[in-house]
Amino acid sequence: MTNVLVVEDDKDFRESLCDSLRVRGLNVISASSYGDGLSKLGAYLFHLLLIDASEETAPREDEYRLNISACARKYYPEAVILCITGCGSDNPSLDRTDFNNVVPKPYFVQHTDEILREYGLV
Repeated sequence: MTNVLVVEDDKDFRESLCDSLRVRGLNVISASSYGDGLSKLGAYLFHLLLIDASEETAPREDEYRLNISACARKYYPEAVILCITGCGSDNPSLDRTDFNNVVPKPYFVQHTDEILREYGLV
């Protein structure tokens, strides 16, 4: 089974995204902040991580924003790690080093199918 970690501060969007992944047969774990996401990294073998890059996810957690993708990459070198952001994919403050790709918001459910197909997760 494919395990997915969703890190997103917006509760409604997080729940909608998680539901869209579960309907596709994926095992989804969610986190509402970078700190919460970091605490879940070692709990499962994640194949896909969707990480929100908004200020709201980490208003005072800048060290987490810098470390969550790097920690995830260290734990899961083969995983697909995507940054979901409304800040624009060309944002210079966005460190893309450990992300496979940047997915711009607004994020629509059909993006889920595209992502799963693109990275061979279905």
